[in-house]
Amino acid sequence: MTTLSLPSLAHAPVAVHRRVTAAPSVDLSRMTRYRPGTYSHTVDTIVFTDGTSARTDLIRLNPNIDAYSLDFTGVAPTRPSRYRADTWSAVPHLQARAHETEVDWILRNSFPTISASEISRRLRAAGYPLRTRNIAEHEAIAGTQAAIWRLTNGLELDNRPLTVP
Repeated sequence: MTTLSLPSLAHAPVAVHRRVTAAPSVDLSRMTRYRPGTYSHTVDTIVFTDGTSARTDLIRLNPNIDAYSLDFTGVAPTRPSRYRADTWSAVPHLQARAHETEVDWILRNSFPTISASEISRRLRAAGYPLRTRNIAEHEAIAGTQAAIWRLTNGLELDNRPLTVP
């Protein structure tokens, strides 16, 4: 039997360099909206106390930006359209900046920033009777859009049960 003896190896410190790659930043100067041929599964319809109604959905801008409408009277384009990032005060009916903080809070605490299941958990904790069901994405989007339009356009959501005329 042959025995091989190895010299004791010195312990050398190991340096680890983590490669960090920056996430590609979104080029806000290239925001565009393409009107698809079919509706998204997250389209919903909401009704206001004055009898008006509106379809709601996220405005999906390229490249990968989801947005809500600040103006109920805005007109959706019928062809590919360019969008631009701007300040709150650049929107004519928002120049008073009366609800900028509240809308910011809504956006930070709603879908898609917060998942529909987390919103459902918070609603249950606040006493809303959801039981075990989670709200759907289209309901979360509709509720968020209605809350924004309440602040920016003064529209009150008709929240009577459907069984009440």
